[in-house]
Amino acid sequence: LYPIMFLALGLLTGVLFVLKQESEWEGVYVEAADRYLAGGDIYPQPTNYTYPPFMALATVPFAWMPPTMARVAWLGVQLASFW
Repeated sequence: LYPIMFLALGLLTGVLFVLKQESEWEGVYVEAADRYLAGGDIYPQPTNYTYPPFMALATVPFAWMPPTMARVAWLGVQLASFW
C-alpha cells in the first residue's frame, strides 16, 4: 500500500511542480546560484534570498539546466529524500 501511495503522491506533486508557471524555487534559489556562479553576491539589495548560503550552493548544479529539466531533477532529489 505504501509504494502505491508514494507513487500517487509523487505523480501529483510532480506534475504540479513541473507545470507551475512561477516557481519560488527558481526565482529564489536558482537565481542565487546563478549569482554565485557569476562570482557575484548572493545577497544583493534588494534580494529575495535571505537564507543561509547552503541552499544556494546546493542549487548550483541545477542552475546550468533548462528550467523544466531543473525542476524535474530537483523533484527527483526531493522524492528520493522522501522515500
